[in-house]
Amino acid sequence: MEPLFEKICRQLELGAPLSPPVPITGGLLHRMFALHTAKGRFALKLLNPSIMARETAMENYAVAEELERRLEEKSIPILGAITFGGQKMQKTDGQFFYLFPWYEGRAMQPDEITESHCQTVGALLAALHAAGYEDGTGRFDSCENRFNDSVLRDDEQASSAQYPDAENRSNDPQEKSGNSFCYSLKAQKPEEPPAQGISIPWDTYIERMEAHHGELSQLLARNRALLYESQAKGNQAMGKISSLRTICHNDLDYKNILWNNGSCRIIDLECLSWGNPFFELYETALYWSGYERDCIDPHLMERFLHAYRQAGGLLPEDWAAYYDGCYGRLEWLAYNMDRVLDENTDSAERSIGLQEIPKTIAHIVCYRQSRDTILRCLEPFTYRPGPTRYR
Repeated sequence: MEPLFEKICRQLELGAPLSPPVPITGGLLHRMFALHTAKGRFALKLLNPSIMARETAMENYAVAEELERRLEEKSIPILGAITFGGQKMQKTDGQFFYLFPWYEGRAMQPDEITESHCQTVGALLAALHAAGYEDGTGRFDSCENRFNDSVLRDDEQASSAQYPDAENRSNDPQEKSGNSFCYSLKAQKPEEPPAQGISIPWDTYIERMEAHHGELSQLLARNRALLYESQAKGNQAMGKISSLRTICHNDLDYKNILWNNGSCRIIDLECLSWGNPFFELYETALYWSGYERDCIDPHLMERFLHAYRQAGGLLPEDWAAYYDGCYGRLEWLAYNMDRVLDENTDSAERSIGLQEIPKTIAHIVCYRQSRDTILRCLEPFTYRPGPTRYR
């Protein structure tokens, strides 16, 4: 066993290891291990040193931990890190890490996702967002649009993996009446300046890749026009994006929810931040409706959005702006090219980058080809002020 794991066990008083740590696959940024000691089973996440070296890393993690505690207080079904000495993040021999209780669950694969999964996750996302709109008094200020458990029994085919503790939530009719979309935003983080967009030098990447990975350079070159067009449209869309902000997970795809019979847990909470709920709603609806398989299923997307709306989630007025402004894949592509081109990147990181570059380009191409299908699915869930709230 590596000395690092033994030191962690001693530092946190976990008892003697009963077996060597077992790597857990799935994550693309950090390393995960199953740890079995005399005091139980745990999941250990070793944080990526290159991420932790960033100037904003500690501040971002501090915000994420604060929001994680808030979600724990609200009984959102998350798998939060264990606190030691008043802190969640720990450090041993320069290695930052988190330790989690072991949860016997597994992530769904894209081809396993059903309408019931979409229904459950849509409701969970609405509950997570609701935790950030609260006015600080324990209930919403003059708001009739709350998360409630009706969505989880919306039809006879509802998922068995329902929001836990639904029966323990308040029965106060003032907290469960109507559907008027009027959240109080008193406790919101102060509004930040609008995003300025991105400026990724695709030509530079094409040139640099040519010297090391000719095939990838050619793949980038074939899609050069699409990359620049997507970037330009994304930047233009920023002026149309709502300034509304709440708690966002920022990566609630199928890999980050573990399922176990009638329950589930949200993981990978280091991404928590204050963000735009409409962007997260849009991206998460894509994740759970087949985008990762390059095939959008309208029925899955409809079920997801219906559940989110029925659970009290807010909806945007202009979905096209969020379609164009969703350029996370462009940033992920650039990140992975940096992984490959940085001479200080270790072989494992570089290997991940080489695998992710062609996959990400394929997703970007599919995304552009699916534009009409995506917007057609979203159109019935467009918010309009006034007596008729939806088209």
